[in-house]
Amino acid sequence: MFQDHPMSDDHSPNPVTAPVHRSVVNLQKKETGKGIQLVAELKAMFPNDPYRQVGEFFERFLLPAGTGRKRAASFQTQKAYKDRMNVVVRTLKEMNMPIQNIDQISAKQVKKMFQHFEATGRPAGWLANMNTTGRRMGIWLGKPDMCPTLPNLLVHPSLAKRQYSAIVAKDWEARGVDVEIAIAQVEADCEITGLQLRAAKEFGVRVQEFIMFKPALSMKIPGFIDVIDGAKGGRRRSVPIETDEQREVLARFLELSEAHPQGLVTVGAHRSLRQAVKHFYYQISKAGINKKDLGITAHGLRHGYACRIYKMLTGVDAPVMGGPRVDPEIDRKARDEIALRLGHTRREIVSAYIGSHKG
Repeated sequence: MFQDHPMSDDHSPNPVTAPVHRSVVNLQKKETGKGIQLVAELKAMFPNDPYRQVGEFFERFLLPAGTGRKRAASFQTQKAYKDRMNVVVRTLKEMNMPIQNIDQISAKQVKKMFQHFEATGRPAGWLANMNTTGRRMGIWLGKPDMCPTLPNLLVHPSLAKRQYSAIVAKDWEARGVDVEIAIAQVEADCEITGLQLRAAKEFGVRVQEFIMFKPALSMKIPGFIDVIDGAKGGRRRSVPIETDEQREVLARFLELSEAHPQGLVTVGAHRSLRQAVKHFYYQISKAGINKKDLGITAHGLRHGYACRIYKMLTGVDAPVMGGPRVDPEIDRKARDEIALRLGHTRREIVSAYIGSHKG
């Protein structure tokens, strides 16, 4: 039981260990208290049922995106927030600190919960995601001090440092999966879902990006596709068209989009984005494309794209694939190019896809 890991206030981290970042301050100013009225309504409708309150909150609350232009967060982000808040509710109950309503979570409970997560060896990335969710939830509830920044919650603040460099390759081939066979299996049941997977493979695009892809608008620059709608952070980018496989995928996308009133390539002309995303994940899961069955995800195709581009630009396999060191300047330029293609603003994040050489 969790009480086997008592947390003493004597081991509390020094509150000056990690100053609050300017972005957090700005977020507090914009969003503090935005969810108070909704939570009050949910408490009246579903008293003493925190799980139902969490579920309904993220169904009804217009979750703002954390970065980029003013817009709503993606469906996957909303689902991730709901799942993490359910973890909070469940963990507090298991730690003998149950809540009856979601606005009852206190800073003391949050601190003990995170120190429990730390003691049980949760990785830094997982802790950081939970912290972001808890911090923003506190802001929406009008309790900006409910969840401090991660280093201020841990006994050992250094454990808050995330590992951005991939250690194990996540692309499908590296996991022993034949990409063509796996995609063909999906295509046999749903051609559009299979084509969306091919877009992820050939261009390194994210799920929401290829579901919102409008070929007629995105193929105006010869030799490139513009990734516009669905781009993370609202950051549009151009991805080079370099292979026959890419051209074949785009030709089919363009053909299918002509039958859609909005020029999209999705199943059903009137499905919402959320329905389109659900359909996509339903179809690939039927084919075993998930961590439980084949040990892979759709995002793994994006990893495979990054590794292929690294090899194309440097002549050697990516570090995560066992490739040797190359000239630092060649490596730097390759990482910068991959970051641009993937829609990231920092070269360092590319290591999460292709790995890095230590030492």
